[in-house]
Amino acid sequence: MKKILLSFCLSLIVLVGLNAQTYWEMKSSGTAENLNDVFFVTSQEGWVVGASGTILHSTDGGETWSAQTSGTSDELLSVGFFDANNGWAGGSSVLLKTTNGGSSWTEFDAGSYSDVSWLQILSSSLGFFKSGSNLYKTTNGGTTWTLMTSTAPSWQLCFIDENIGFEVYGQTDDGGANWFGYGSTPPAMWDAMLSCYFVDENHGWLADGDAEGFYGGGRTFYTTDGGETWNEVVIASSSYLTEGAFFTDQNNGCFIGRQGSLVITTDGGQSYTKETIGTTEDLKGVYFTDVHHGWVVGNGGVILKKYSFVEI
Repeated sequence: MKKILLSFCLSLIVLVGLNAQTYWEMKSSGTAENLNDVFFVTSQEGWVVGASGTILHSTDGGETWSAQTSGTSDELLSVGFFDANNGWAGGSSVLLKTTNGGSSWTEFDAGSYSDVSWLQILSSSLGFFKSGSNLYKTTNGGTTWTLMTSTAPSWQLCFIDENIGFEVYGQTDDGGANWFGYGSTPPAMWDAMLSCYFVDENHGWLADGDAEGFYGGGRTFYTTDGGETWNEVVIASSSYLTEGAFFTDQNNGCFIGRQGSLVITTDGGQSYTKETIGTTEDLKGVYFTDVHHGWVVGNGGVILKKYSFVEI
C-alpha cells in the first residue's frame, strides 16, 4: 500500500512539473474570400462566415471545412448558433436563419435588418444582435426578437447574461435598454479603444489600436471590479488590436487585430505573449469553446486553429 501511495505522489510531482504549450496552425478554408466571424457549438462543430455570402462548416474541430449555400452574395459579418441546428448569420444588408445546421439558410424578416455586424449567443435560449443602431434580444432561442434600444453603442458589445452587458465606454444592467459609463475611464480613452470582453460582472478587458504608435505597442486594460478601476498594459510591437477579443475565464484569453496581430494572456491580462501565426492578413473573428480549443479567422480565407500539448 505504501508503494502505491509513493508511486501516486511521485506521479503528481511529475505532472505538476509539466508545461502546457500551445501553437496555432493554418487550415485550408477552400476560399480566398475575407472571413469575418467564427462560432463553434462544441469543440468539433462550427461555422465561419465572410464576404460574398460565404458560409463554411466543420464537424472535425476545424481540421477541414466545407461550403454551405447561403443564398446571398451579401457580405456576412457575424454568426452564432443556439444549438447544432438553429443558427443565425448577419450581413451588411441581410439576416439569415437556419434550422438544420446550415444545410439551408433563409432570410429572416426580409428587408428589415441591415449592418448586422455583431451577434452574440449565450445559451440555447438567450441571444443578442445589433442591426445598425438597433439592439435586439431573444430569450426563446430566436423564435422572437425584442428591440431593446434604437441607440445602441457603436463599438463591440459583450453580454454575460440576460441583463448585464458591456461595451468600450460603459455598461448596461437592463438588457441594453439603457447604458451608463464606467466608474473610472482608462487614460487616453480617446485613442481608438475598440475591443471589449467580459467573462463576469467584475472581470473585463479592453484594447485599442495605437495606430499612431504613441505607446510603443497595443494598449490593453483590465478590470477586476466591473470597471470601477482599470489597469493599463502596453504590449510591445503589437498594434491594431481592434478586431476582437475572447476570454474563456478570468485568466485565459486573447486579442486579435490587423496585420496578423494575435496576443494571448494566461494571467488575466497582466501580461501578453505575441503569437507567431504565419500570416500578416488582418484577423477578424475569434472563438473558443474552452482554453484548449480555439479558432481565428481573417482576410484572404485565413483560418487558424489552436493546438495544446504538454511538454515534459
